[in-house]
Amino acid sequence: MKISYFFVTLVACMSNAVESTQLRVDGCGDTKYGSGSCTGDACDNCGKQTIFGSCDDRCRIGSKSCIGYRACKNNDYLVVRDGSCSASSACDSGDHLTIGYGSCTDVHSCSTGDKLTVGNKSCNGNGSCEQANNVNIGNDSCQGEDSCSSNDKVRIGDQSCLEQHSCTALDNVNVGDKSCRGQSACDQNNNRNIGSNSCRGDKACFRNKGFTTGSNACNGVGVCQDCANSIPDGRCNAGNEADVPFNGRCILCNEGWSASASITELSSSSIAASNDNHIMSFAMMMIASIAFAVLVALKKKKQQEQRHDYHDITVE
Repeated sequence: MKISYFFVTLVACMSNAVESTQLRVDGCGDTKYGSGSCTGDACDNCGKQTIFGSCDDRCRIGSKSCIGYRACKNNDYLVVRDGSCSASSACDSGDHLTIGYGSCTDVHSCSTGDKLTVGNKSCNGNGSCEQANNVNIGNDSCQGEDSCSSNDKVRIGDQSCLEQHSCTALDNVNVGDKSCRGQSACDQNNNRNIGSNSCRGDKACFRNKGFTTGSNACNGVGVCQDCANSIPDGRCNAGNEADVPFNGRCILCNEGWSASASITELSSSSIAASNDNHIMSFAMMMIASIAFAVLVALKKKKQQEQRHDYHDITVE
């Protein structure tokens, strides 16, 4: 009787201990998950990897996280805060994923990644942050379908990459805070640094290669699309007619502009040349007007002389 009573008491204590946080051992690693997490087949085979006989992988899941078909499944190393990875295949089949609070809440978001770190309330959109390798994302970023997906060696600041495809297919790119806002705003950028408060507008910095976009630059629809030159701080913004003419594309992105030259000097010389052309045109118009006036005066004088001669002949 004493043994049975002791056994029942032990089971009750163990049940109370795991009520808020459960521990499930899956082979090599272990999975710890909070209340309301890992429903159905979610979290299966998570933290289950043996390398050279040692176990270095784990899954740590917060409350109300990893909810949905295949969510957080087949991960080697996964740390998820509360309220994250809550959709079908969210955070699925990754390696070394660290997910903040309220992130990766849509289908396939943050899945099949490697060395992905996501801040709070980020990567919320269908397929957002999917297939991201060596990527670090700040807070309140990557909002929209496929935003920040298929990226490699990328760092994204806070409140950046908002809208569909806003930062898709990036390779070796750094994005500052509050940048790349708009559909495909910074899509398909390679080897480029983008400052803060830049590239805001649909396709504002679409398909750019190399060099740097400064802060507070390239703001407007398509203003720096297919740009192959560096853009300094505060340039190429819609409304600045010196940089962005009526066709809507910044002149600093033209092939004739040198990335190493002083863009301010080039812009000044261009404006000066334009002013010279206006002066020349005005001078030519003045010369033509004077010449026409002289011709009219000569013709009038000749007519008067002819009338005078005719009068003399009639009197005789």
